[in-house]
Amino acid sequence: IAEIKKAVRAKAYERAPELAARIKVEKDRNVLSCLLLALGRLKAREFTTVLRRFLRSDNARVRANAIEGIGLMEDRSAWPELNGFLEDPSSRVRVNAILALRGCPGHDPHRLLAGLLSQPDAVFRRSALFGLLELRDAGAVELLAQSLVDPDAAVRETAMEYLGILKPEGMEPAARAYEQAHAQGLRPPASVTGF
Repeated sequence: IAEIKKAVRAKAYERAPELAARIKVEKDRNVLSCLLLALGRLKAREFTTVLRRFLRSDNARVRANAIEGIGLMEDRSAWPELNGFLEDPSSRVRVNAILALRGCPGHDPHRLLAGLLSQPDAVFRRSALFGLLELRDAGAVELLAQSLVDPDAAVRETAMEYLGILKPEGMEPAARAYEQAHAQGLRPPASVTGF
């Protein structure tokens, strides 16, 4: 996995064929997931069909990373297929599909992520927060700020963490929401420092 990540950090596009070949024989799902994402991050569009083979995996992480990889490749031909994953039983798969479909006519990621924030399962709400962080815009900040009063402490802390990430990026509404919540005693998870 470290070698795969190194290739991505180095933007070693010339290694894409090697990574694609390894996908075809890889049995370890963690390594496979990493390979799928690596091809996406390298924007190796000629291997979109390789990633599409894994959209029907029984493993949610593999499905999610295949979707994310295709989304990073910005392969519009995959949009009709990715649309079907907006109702996947896995929250991570759903959020990755929402993000992969950005730019698709009629697609409203804010509305879909807001819908996930209203789910009774906190796992879905936390996944939605990740999607909002990725959007990095005023609408996303508004939904993150609303999540600061979620009934689940982990959701509140994650919202606080993500607002803290956006704060130094110059997003004034994120800074304001973060500071107000901080003044009221809300803190990001203990693993996050530097705020």
